[in-house]
Amino acid sequence: MLQHKMHGIAALGLASEVNRLSTADSHTLIEWVAEDVARAVSVAVTVAETSIAGQTDFVKAAAGLGVKWAILQPPQSRVYRNPN
Repeated sequence: MLQHKMHGIAALGLASEVNRLSTADSHTLIEWVAEDVARAVSVAVTVAETSIAGQTDFVKAAAGLGVKWAILQPPQSRVYRNPN
């Protein structure tokens, strides 16, 4: 992909793997992406942690790997409606 002069790459999409991976797996994926692009292009990641502390920790870890953009995904919640 880098040979095609792309401007950046996004990891942990909004509706796909971001809500299916564990925090540890998400960190591993970001490490792989950061290693593969070696800061040649900007990296964006989606943050799906369910607490402010978890989101903050995730963003700090990602920034430490060279990630430039964080996309905050709201925590999933289900609204149950009364059928009456």
